[in-house]
Amino acid sequence: MPGDGERQRGDAIAYDSVHLNGQGQILRTGALLTRLLDIPESELQGRVLSEFMIPDDRDRCRYAINMAFLGMPGRIGCTIKNAEGRRHHLRYLFQQVAGGVEGELLVVDGNSMANPDRISQRYNALIHALPGYIFVLDAKGRFCEMHPPESGELVFPPEFALRKHIRDLFPPQIAEATMAAIGAARRGENAEFSYTLMVNGEERYFEAHGAASGEDEVVFIVIDRTSQRQLEEHLRHHLRTERILTTITDRIMGSGSFSPVADDVLSLIGTMMEAERVSLVLITDDERMRRLHDWEAPGISPLPVAENDLPLAAFPWWKGQLSSGRVVAIPDIHLLPENASGERAHLEKVGARSLIAFPIRSPAGISGFIEVHNPADPSLWMMEESRLLRIAGEIIGYTLLWEEKIHTV
Repeated sequence: MPGDGERQRGDAIAYDSVHLNGQGQILRTGALLTRLLDIPESELQGRVLSEFMIPDDRDRCRYAINMAFLGMPGRIGCTIKNAEGRRHHLRYLFQQVAGGVEGELLVVDGNSMANPDRISQRYNALIHALPGYIFVLDAKGRFCEMHPPESGELVFPPEFALRKHIRDLFPPQIAEATMAAIGAARRGENAEFSYTLMVNGEERYFEAHGAASGEDEVVFIVIDRTSQRQLEEHLRHHLRTERILTTITDRIMGSGSFSPVADDVLSLIGTMMEAERVSLVLITDDERMRRLHDWEAPGISPLPVAENDLPLAAFPWWKGQLSSGRVVAIPDIHLLPENASGERAHLEKVGARSLIAFPIRSPAGISGFIEVHNPADPSLWMMEESRLLRIAGEIIGYTLLWEEKIHTV
């Protein structure tokens, strides 16, 4: 029967555990370690585990065991050697258990007790199962194998890249990080790093995890985290937007009217959208666009006074967009339709390369709009974020209506 903690895999034992006291002495072990060292378990009990390791690995092993005994798990790679001089490369995870330390060990050198065909099958299965790119590099940083995931492709074809050095194919920053990870993996230390790379004109984000597969090779699993990073960035942007809009609401409600806090509110909107200019424009009863408040980012000149009062009829395309009550997003003014030539000329005149405008609503309908020139990323405000802009427009609209009623009374 397998020993305690031992797992059978086909006709080879590739995983086992060993129990130690706080000084690293073996209390009990399964069959794997006894087979690798060719020493019966009864003769291993009481001996220090690190004495079976090659000299370069002993101090790291003792340190990892001591830290685990204090409650801090540690993972190391090491090489053990039996009396005949045969070496085996292992990965250990040491962690605290009642009465001492447990070390989970995994053979990573292709256990000779396993059927070679079975090992090959497992290797191929792992390549297809892992959700990332598999790269095997030698100790000098030259590519030995390259395997893309089923949903990905390689930047360089294997026939071109194999046997080439990492420095010949990738930017210096990535190459140096890879070489440092190769060194760390061969010492049994953490071998993880991240990097960005332009792929087909798009910046993509990758995470690399390496482990030694012998004295002269390191296997890297590289995972494309671009979609995850984009989602995280979108969520951060969304939360930041909600916080700023909450601040805008608090400012308006705390003041009781809009005019005293108009500059602060427009400044918050401009900061939120990383824009160059934000304007509050009201539509008068005689259909003129009257600019009441402006905010400009540092270094941006104010608009000429002539821009403060313009006839809405001169911009029919714009009038139609406003009447729909939707957020108007113009990511590039040169993409405006032919029937918006007047609007395009006007926006070029005032230095607007892109524009977002969201309506100011009141019970009577659309009473104006907030106009944002050159936001950092107009596309962010064309989807669900437009809902937040509409809410801001409604708050401002109702506050302006309240101001008007107060002044009328």
